[in-house]
Amino acid sequence: MRVETASPSTVFLNETSPLVAQVLELLNEARRHPQDLGSHDLGPLQRALHRICGSANFLGYLNVERLASSIEGVVSLLANGEIAGSLTLIDGLIEAAEVLERLLDDLERADDLDILNQVEFLHLLSDGKISDARIRCVETRLSVTEKAMGGDLGFEFWTTSFELERAARGGLCLYFLELDLMADYQDQGKHLLDLVSYLTRFGIILDSGADLSAVGTLEDCFLPKHMPLYVLLASRDVAESIRAHWGLSADRIVEARNPLATQSDQAGA
Repeated sequence: MRVETASPSTVFLNETSPLVAQVLELLNEARRHPQDLGSHDLGPLQRALHRICGSANFLGYLNVERLASSIEGVVSLLANGEIAGSLTLIDGLIEAAEVLERLLDDLERADDLDILNQVEFLHLLSDGKISDARIRCVETRLSVTEKAMGGDLGFEFWTTSFELERAARGGLCLYFLELDLMADYQDQGKHLLDLVSYLTRFGIILDSGADLSAVGTLEDCFLPKHMPLYVLLASRDVAESIRAHWGLSADRIVEARNPLATQSDQAGA
């Protein structure tokens, strides 16, 4: 009689998913009193992250190992008193842990997800280059309306200057995507709830909006043929790979101008 054994990926998920849930639980608990974080016992958090890193490294899940290692590095500095606990630091760790959770949700394609922005942000936290005061200085919302090569996008996006600076520092391009929820999803039998998942595989959604004038009214008795959705995406991918995923024409994805790119490049020089 042959005994069926679980695959290494199944064993990894069975062990790692509860650990990531534990990490998020501990971080959310710490968020209630971030100023006291340095005095807390961070041993359970460190041990959970260390086990995730070890298992991911052994099985070759590079993005999982890299992101978990970056989180563990910040937690270790915090435990050693080398950096101070703050709301900004905790929020950065929680965001990274949530991305780690998404990697496990789609383990087969985990190494295709762009995690460079999260990793870089954790490095900035550990270097003391991002602080609560710094966040407050750059949290002003800015408008993004121009193409990188000149001309108007045809849609106005709003995002924080902090997010735009993070994108510039991380070497991420801003893309204006014009998607059609009907033609690109509904008519192809795709689930609309998968849209965010698909987008986050390519980068970070900074803003989005719909053209409701093209949809019609509640009095209409039929679904519209077109339902435009406009997305401002920060991504390290080239425009062609994003365009090919949805089969977009060249005019439905254009690079947007990051108004903080020049300032950030000069600051980092």
